[in-house]
Parts: sequence; C-alpha cells; structure tokens
Amino acid sequence: MKTNVILSIATAIADYYDIEVSSLFANTRKRDITDKRAIFHFLCHKHTDLSLQDIGRFAEKFDRTAYNHATVIHNIKKSKTLMKVDKRFAIDLLHLDAYVTKNVIVKKEKEILINKNIQLMLERWFEQESKEYLDCLSSIAEILHTEEDLSKIKIWIGQYEGVH
Repeated sequence: MKTNVILSIATAIADYYDIEVSSLFANTRKRDITDKRAIFHFLCHKHTDLSLQDIGRFAEKFDRTAYNHATVIHNIKKSKTLMKVDKRFAIDLLHLDAYVTKNVIVKKEKEILINKNIQLMLERWFEQESKEYLDCLSSIAEILHTEEDLSKIKIWIGQYEGVH
C-alpha cells in the first residue's frame, strides 16, 4: 500500500507539471527537475511513515540509482527553504500538498476505514445468517463508498455502529 501512496504522490506531481513520472528521477542536476524531485521527497516524508532510505529507494522503480537518506534530507530542507524565498515554488508545493492530502491520503484512510467496518459487519452477518441483515449490509456498504467526506463517514459509523 505504501508504494501505491508514493506512486500516487509522484503521479500527482508529474500531472501537475505535465511531465512523465520517470522525469522526476532523471539523472540530471537541472533545477527544473531537482525542484520537482525535492517536492516529491518533501511530500513523501510528510505523508508517509517510510524511512528516508525507503523514500530514496523508490527511484529504483524507474531504473535510477536509489537516492541515499542524506539526499532525501537535503531535498526536504531545500523545499522548506525554497518555500520561504520562491513564491512560485511555495504555491506549487502548497497546491500539491492539498491535492495529495485530499486525493491520496484521505482516500486511503477512507478505504481502510470502510474495509475495516465492512469486515466487522460481515463477521456479524455470519453470526446472524440473516438475508435481511445481508441486504442492510449491502445498503450500508453502498452509502459508505459513495460518501466523499471522511468526517461524515466516521460520524455515520459512530452513530450506527450498534445497528450493524
């Protein structure tokens, strides 16, 4: 799952800048690419609990030598510094951070929350062996999957936890 999150972050950055994902890991020192790679390392560090070494290793998926932990640290610090002095960089990073939070991280949290609760409901269904309960479970699963607001899902699960 964590590799999917990192790939989603890389894809979001590539889409934002209209480049290929592999370009983020190109063997170049051009600022245009290194700044984007710095954003990638910054967002991966912020939104995952992976080690710096694991974040650096992701480049291997694109036939690039892994970045060592010191390079990832450098890019995180670089991002923080550029946020203070480069308005365009700051705007890009903030847009990408908001996008990743909304479309990658929250979706993963939603998926985990829904799957966990559906699993609990299924376990109870096996105890009940009731066709009506299964129909209710199907309706609940549909509601959980169509709701976009994670906080509403948490509230809904909290209110109806005793029902299922």
